[in-house]
Amino acid sequence: MRRTDRDPSRPDKRTGVAPKPYTRDVVRTCIIDAAANGLLPTGNQFNIISSTMYPTKEGYTALLAKLKASPMQLVYTFEFDPETKAVSADPTYVAIPCRVGYKTSREDMKGWFRYVAMVKSNGETSTTDQLRGKAERKCKKAFFEFLTGIDLGDADANEVIDVPYTEVSSTTSAPAGAAPAPERKSAAQRAREIMAKAAAKKEAEAAAGQQQAGQQPAAETPQAPAGQQTVDFDKMSDEEIEAFVKSQEGGE
Repeated sequence: MRRTDRDPSRPDKRTGVAPKPYTRDVVRTCIIDAAANGLLPTGNQFNIISSTMYPTKEGYTALLAKLKASPMQLVYTFEFDPETKAVSADPTYVAIPCRVGYKTSREDMKGWFRYVAMVKSNGETSTTDQLRGKAERKCKKAFFEFLTGIDLGDADANEVIDVPYTEVSSTTSAPAGAAPAPERKSAAQRAREIMAKAAAKKEAEAAAGQQQAGQQPAAETPQAPAGQQTVDFDKMSDEEIEAFVKSQEGGE
């Protein structure tokens, strides 16, 4: 695995801001997903796009190679199809005909697999090699699905692997009169609220105990509950804050 759409070394060309890399949880989940489908985290066999495991051209080449040693005994050759002519109706896409000559251990599974790959073009920034690479991936993906019936899906229909990432905002309008969706609080905000709630609960319990004993509550500066350490969330990673929140929420 070599690429994601959140590579800090590739800042946005318009703003110059580097994207925040994926968390360990997302990376771990994608690696598990890839391994379960027979892909390795080496050799660029998969990328992480839109928080999802994305099999690459090299990944589908590796999966097809495994079918050679399987009972299917696949033997195949990939090439761009010079005999088929195709034109895209959408000027932002390029139609690239491909074909795969193949044979297997079954007499009824051999011949030519033909496929016209519709590849998103980014104008002058897309090279011929990039377009052909995308077309080969699409053809091998379709060929693998044809042979096995297994669809590993696509993380992004536009295949943003080799183009700069862009910030995407929703274009769906909310129904008239609908209440705006509540803003999701950050882990640090939730952690501070939990600590404040715990401190208030301790103070209330202490005041109730003093009243039962006939004592007047003393006016003191609010302090953190006994045994609770002061936490500086600004110096903690997202993972550490999430773990702290979960431990505090579980203790309530």
